[in-house]
Amino acid sequence: MIENVYLCERRKSEIESDGEYTNGDATLIPTYYYQFLRLSNENIHLFLNYFFNRVYRETNQRAQYPIGLIDDGTRYLPDLVDYFSVNIYKNDC
Repeated sequence: MIENVYLCERRKSEIESDGEYTNGDATLIPTYYYQFLRLSNENIHLFLNYFFNRVYRETNQRAQYPIGLIDDGTRYLPDLVDYFSVNIYKNDC
């Protein structure tokens, strides 16, 4: 497990970097799907947890990163949909 966390930490710098959206200067976190695929299943889970915690984190009731982008992520969407269906609150409306 420790090795996997280390690998995930090391890969985060390769997969994700902060940036600014040119239309309005919002801070964003881009990650790239082709790099994401290189992670093991366990590290994919760790990275997704890390990524979504960063995207939805707030400081002083303001989003730190209002935009979380998975570039080329719609090529194969079911993994992301499965993650949301299991880990995100479901509204019964």
